[in-house]
Amino acid sequence: MVRHGYITNDEAEAAKAIKEEITLELIPFSVWYWLLFMKKTILRDYQKSILRDVSKHFASGKKVLLQMPTGSGKTKTAEYIVGKFSDSGRCVLWLVHRDELLLQASMVFAEQGRAHQVICSTTARKFASDAHISELGKSFLDNSARIYIASIQTIIRRLDKIDISPDLIVCDE
Repeated sequence: MVRHGYITNDEAEAAKAIKEEITLELIPFSVWYWLLFMKKTILRDYQKSILRDVSKHFASGKKVLLQMPTGSGKTKTAEYIVGKFSDSGRCVLWLVHRDELLLQASMVFAEQGRAHQVICSTTARKFASDAHISELGKSFLDNSARIYIASIQTIIRRLDKIDISPDLIVCDE
């Protein structure tokens, strides 16, 4: 919990302990600290446990299928993983099957300050940008970002025009 911009000693120690438990070297302590205490999203214990498990599987070269119940924070947990890939210069493609999910994912990334691209209709793109500006004061859509949030339908229609080689693909629902 943030109190007037400061964290307690217990919270700082908790952040250090989490950093030591995670094996994925792509996550610097400063990023953990920022995400856990300075942004809106604070990961729950079960989400931290999931991240540790995912880190171990990635580190051993295994593929990962992450399944969580409705309302358990799948999008925010997966956003955290995607952010680590993007921070290391890798390309990520986040696929959805409805505009509502595309807009939800775009807002989650924007809330965390992550620049991203959306591959969707012009109407959905404008709606996402307007939602960012309305809620956060600026748009986080950036044509140079390495995170792509895309509608499956739009990807299929634009296969011949899209030049993306993702290092990670996330299928949302």
